[in-house]
Amino acid sequence: MTQVREASHIQKKEFKRFNLAHGKVQGIARQKVLLLSG
Repeated sequence: MTQVREASHIQKKEFKRFNLAHGKVQGIARQKVLLLSG
């Protein structure tokens, strides 16, 4: 039982990290687009 909870906790952690990294990439891409269009 505790293993399942731990696994889902790790998954959530990884998902959060992935979202943060993805958000950073999107933010950088948006800045580049703004620089190019500006």
